[in-house]
Formats: sequence, C-alpha cells, structure tokens
Amino acid sequence: MFETVQFRKDLEQDCSGQQLRIQQKLATVVYPQLRASPYAGQHINKLRHYAPETWRFFYTIDDRQQLVLMLAIDARGEAY
Repeated sequence: MFETVQFRKDLEQDCSGQQLRIQQKLATVVYPQLRASPYAGQHINKLRHYAPETWRFFYTIDDRQQLVLMLAIDARGEAY
C-alpha cells in the first residue's frame, strides 16, 4: 500500500470532522481488504468509464510492482 501526497493532503483536510473515523476504517477495513483482493470485494466498486482503472477511495493498481497506490479521498457526493 502506498499513499500519494494528494491522498495524505485529502486525509488531512477536515473530511467533515470524520478524519479519525476514516483513518480507522482505512486501517481496519480498507487496507486489509485491498491486500487480500484489490480488484473486487464487498465495498470495492470500480468507477465506470475512467482510465486508468480507479476505484473509491480512489486508488489504482500497479500489477508489475504488486502495489496499490492510494490516490485521493473525496466525499461520496462529490466523488462521482
């Protein structure tokens, strides 16, 4: 798992007062699920018509380096 500078900046923003909750969710749910299966899962939904393939929390997968790159975080209503 690799968090980009933009991802960290997004996380450091207020996030509607939910920053701690989001960090906990990343550590306990999102990251373990992405490690196990980054392409599909209960809460992993691929965005349609977007290249390169990216999901929300916004991330992309580098298969060659076996790395998940966390790109950005945005409020659900703003993200689509």
